Amino acid sequence: MKTFLVITAALGMVLISGAPMAQAQECEQQVNELQRQVRDLQQQIAQLTGGSGQGQTRRTTTGAVFTRVAAVHRDFGESWRDPSGMIWGDIAKNANGSIRYMDQYQATEYCQNRGGQLPSREDFVRLREYMGARSGTYEGYTPQVLPNLTRNVNGSTYSNYFWSSSVHPDVSYVAYDFGGRHGYIDYYYRYYVDDGAVRCVARR
Repeated sequence: MKTFLVITAALGMVLISGAPMAQAQECEQQVNELQRQVRDLQQQIAQLTGGSGQGQTRRTTTGAVFTRVAAVHRDFGESWRDPSGMIWGDIAKNANGSIRYMDQYQATEYCQNRGGQLPSREDFVRLREYMGARSGTYEGYTPQVLPNLTRNVNGSTYSNYFWSSSVHPDVSYVAYDFGGRHGYIDYYYRYYVDDGAVRCVARR
């Protein structure tokens, strides 16, 4: 892309140097317009792929390094690879930017249709330990790096509760979920919709 810009600019300068003033101005305007179009295309590509900021790294309080990567699917949004190699997408959203709530069955299908899957209970345990939780407990956990682990309502901070792929071993209609503010791992009815947020993951 940079090569294209250099060639375009050079061509414009050649034309300008040997052309009357009116033609020179026209050529310069065309070059500027082409450069603007290229910038617009670059921005659109970044928005569609979640690629803006690729390669950026963030370190948690435990020293775990997360790396910004291209989204597996555009609906993954802002995506980060954790030290284990798992890619965590952003929270699923509606077209207007609001949180898209689903039951656990819908959430499973949503992620599969986008080339990913729901995180397992074990994935969330590992994630919260990267974020400061002591082994076997949520104590010490602080939400960090990943966007939208929490939400703000009228100045107060609340958890977003994310479905996992893990079903309770004794009750097949119950699945585990993860509370993004405190790091709680609990379980709830799989058909519950009202507060069921979704964050897809993938390995590439």
